Amino acid sequence: MESTIQQSGNNVCMFVEGALYQHMLENDRTALRNTLDLINKMPGIEDVNMYDDQDNLVHSSFLDDTLMTHSNPNCKECHGNQ
Repeated sequence: MESTIQQSGNNVCMFVEGALYQHMLENDRTALRNTLDLINKMPGIEDVNMYDDQDNLVHSSFLDDTLMTHSNPNCKECHGNQ
């Protein structure tokens, strides 16, 4: 049973990775954001943040008005070039 659960988890991960990769290849920002927002709504998912290759925040599930109660996902705003 544990093996079946592990395999199902791996299949889901591959599906999500493929969808995100396809959206990035097509430069479809709307579809990419929609997929990330869907992932964020799944039970057990707290936050969804996406960074570019230079560690700049390019998408976050945080709304600006919730930053007071959460850590800022844009690490560079607080930590600069550390």
